[in-house]
Amino acid sequence: MYEKLSARVNTNQLVFRDHRFWTYPQPYCEMRNVAPDLYSELSMASLIMFKGDLNYRKLVADRDWAYDTPFKTALCGFLPAPVLALRTLKAETVAGLPQDVAERMRQEPDLKWMITGEYGIAELAF
Repeated sequence: MYEKLSARVNTNQLVFRDHRFWTYPQPYCEMRNVAPDLYSELSMASLIMFKGDLNYRKLVADRDWAYDTPFKTALCGFLPAPVLALRTLKAETVAGLPQDVAERMRQEPDLKWMITGEYGIAELAF
């Protein structure tokens, strides 16, 4: 796996970007105005991958979405290129669940399933 990822990094097929915006408190839907240079650079990507609970929360503006709200809707207009979010649930916000899963989770007596780290999701918007 290391060799494959290294080869993609060496050929610029996989690129990591640092930017001060990543540490800002704003949700990513505000990036176009707050960090237009970063937004412009991301718009040239084939796919933008985000990993982790904090990145997910910033993607969906840390709002209390209905669980079955489409992920693309929850991005609040942030879509410079296709977005893939990988996350282990550790905070009480989630969107994009299939309707049957969302309904089953609504029946849970408490919200612990959202914060224990037992569940993970991969969501794609394009």
